[in-house]
Amino acid sequence: MIPAPLVHELVPCPDPWDVARKLAHLPHLCFLDSSERGGERGRFSYVMADPNFWGDDGRSGVTSVPFDDLALMSCDVRSRTLEGLPPFQGGHAVMIGYEVCQVLERIPPARFDDLTSPKLAAGVFDWVVSFDHTQKRAWVVSTGFREDDFDPAHAAIRLKQVLEWLSTPLPLDLRLIAGPPAALLAFAEGAGGLAQHWPLLECLVHYGRAIGPAADELRASAGPRLRLHELHATAEGLLAAQDTDAGGGLRLLTDAGIFFEFLPLEEFDEKRLEQLGTRTVPLEGIRPGQDYALVLTTPAGLTRLVNGDIVRFTAKEPARLVRTGALGLQLNAFGERMAEKEPTDALV
Repeated sequence: MIPAPLVHELVPCPDPWDVARKLAHLPHLCFLDSSERGGERGRFSYVMADPNFWGDDGRSGVTSVPFDDLALMSCDVRSRTLEGLPPFQGGHAVMIGYEVCQVLERIPPARFDDLTSPKLAAGVFDWVVSFDHTQKRAWVVSTGFREDDFDPAHAAIRLKQVLEWLSTPLPLDLRLIAGPPAALLAFAEGAGGLAQHWPLLECLVHYGRAIGPAADELRASAGPRLRLHELHATAEGLLAAQDTDAGGGLRLLTDAGIFFEFLPLEEFDEKRLEQLGTRTVPLEGIRPGQDYALVLTTPAGLTRLVNGDIVRFTAKEPARLVRTGALGLQLNAFGERMAEKEPTDALV
């Protein structure tokens, strides 16, 4: 006979989002919730993590493999369902993205994939924190499922473990810090390390000068969760943002109201700027690998401003670039016009 799951009611009933935050450090956190309140669809919420089994498409293209994995996860063993509790009491949780239709139909993939979530993912969860918003009650349900059977001793271990996770106070919820690399590094050093104060910190947004060697120091200070995200932000506006790996360049924000022109660096002459208007290149005419001085026309009234940045395109469609330096910070003793990026890269 299949043993009944172990149940512990949480009194007072916690907020589901607070529970999800306390469990955010666990692998494959799953938060099932609805914005609807008062209706049948919005009556229940569920939080679970650390599944027994997990499978996804691995971002390597949708094939039939995830469906095969899902079939292997589905076995004939069924847990007992207890009356008076929310209906989901552990088991499968599946996320299916729109792109899964490529398995069933001949549909080309999206032109740009700027998401980090898998297209299909499925897990088997042996415990769940369930909420009944109508009754304003919450329970931890632990089934004890492992491999292909139910183990009451394992259910007790997992229940105790979940209650310990939920008993810990919420950490200071600082997730993102932004600033120039030098300011971020000074802030980290002044705090005596980022991870010990803000264990949930996961993103540092940096802009201005190249981050260079400061990247390793910031990662060491913030811990392994940290992701670095680069922007090209100037006084004139936000010009480009990282939407893929940093090595691929920053995506030019062409739909934010700024009109871009590019003056080939070999044409730039500060004393002849008024004569170089015909030498600028529109976005359609840029060449990857070539350095350009940036020329901006903005909704604020700036017209054909040479803002001092030097950029180099890494791709045309979509347009991605890297900031290689500033017009006033070039080594040019012998006409080499070496920008800031080259010596900085040599130090990393």
